[in-house]
Amino acid sequence: ATKNLLRETKNFRLESPYETASYISRMMLEHNVWHVSNYIAEIEGEYAEDDPLTLAECAKVAEECLTKRLSAVFLCMGNINETGAHEVVKQIDEHFLKQARPLQFEEIPKLRSLKMPKKEEAVRMFGSEVQDAKIPLVLEEVAYSESEENHAVEIILQAGAEHELGYEGVAVLELIGQIAYNSAYNQLRTKEQLGYIVSAFTRKTSGSAMGLSILVQSSTTKPVELEERCEAWLETFREELEAMPASDIAKEAAAVVAQLLERNMRFSDEIATA
Repeated sequence: ATKNLLRETKNFRLESPYETASYISRMMLEHNVWHVSNYIAEIEGEYAEDDPLTLAECAKVAEECLTKRLSAVFLCMGNINETGAHEVVKQIDEHFLKQARPLQFEEIPKLRSLKMPKKEEAVRMFGSEVQDAKIPLVLEEVAYSESEENHAVEIILQAGAEHELGYEGVAVLELIGQIAYNSAYNQLRTKEQLGYIVSAFTRKTSGSAMGLSILVQSSTTKPVELEERCEAWLETFREELEAMPASDIAKEAAAVVAQLLERNMRFSDEIATA
């Protein structure tokens, strides 16, 4: 079982570059998260040899998580009424919560994202070499597989947290994401033919941090040039937005509203958005 877990964990490094880029950017932005390499280090390597991970140890940790220290929030959805929901809560309370000591507020894990530095902050942190860079914070990683032929770049523009943006700000960001997707695909995919995977979209990370992402994967264009082409598109996209007629913006806004009002086809999606 341990070998199977290790193999499956390592296989993540063989994912497509655009998936790896998205994962690494999340690791960079989110606070206090484990990278896949941290999991691998727990299973193999010098530390793992001195203190091997066993299924018994995993079972003990799982049991302690369910019986020793708990903080619970309940959401009951689906084919259940109020009486049934209270009964579910009662059963969990009797079999789990009453046996455990509640977590203090300070012990409850906090979902937070890190705020990326502005240009002047980046210069103070990393030195004058980033002074002239359009994107002052860059994280690079080489593909794990020697046979990988594709390159990927993801550019993230942070906009702020949901509570800072408010309903209007989030709505504007969603509208920009809607317009950006079509524009980026038309320019970077159709006209410049950088690669089959081109996307621009709004992105949310832990703590409800919002932003706009531009993601491109290519087998013919190196990452540095991909970044340059994305930056050039951003400049032309701003001009497109400024010149866009109000009637076209209204149509794009209506498309965003229609998407938001679409009924979730899967129960798991409905719960996730509740």
